Amino acid sequence: MSAVPDDIAADFIVEAQEILDRLGEQLVSLEQAPDEADQLNAVFRGFHTLKGGAGFLAIKPMVELCHAAEETLGMARSGQAVLQAHHFDAAQQSLDYLQAMLDAMGSGETVPHAPASLIAQFDAKSGPPAVKAAPKAA
Repeated sequence: MSAVPDDIAADFIVEAQEILDRLGEQLVSLEQAPDEADQLNAVFRGFHTLKGGAGFLAIKPMVELCHAAEETLGMARSGQAVLQAHHFDAAQQSLDYLQAMLDAMGSGETVPHAPASLIAQFDAKSGPPAVKAAPKAA
């Protein structure tokens, strides 16, 4: 982490935790009604706010993960992409990784990076990761 005073980092952790808690509920609502603009905007703002705070504190792993989510959500907001099941899966998994990042910050540990495969799932131009076809029965 950067040379930011501990009280500012502690405030960020508290606020980020509140955002993560809300994002969990908002993602479920958005998945049930993906055309709901207010919900899409709320989820976008959550990831955007986390990214901004993490950027201020120089928490690169959190910035990278939030940026990937934010970029796809932004494309959906502008009509350039349609959110698909794998985007929602990636967003839900991201919440777990973001929580682990906050936990690491709180305990003074190195903040872990999210797997590149998770970040790649946010690519709005691609479908879900390729799955090998099952062998044909003889």
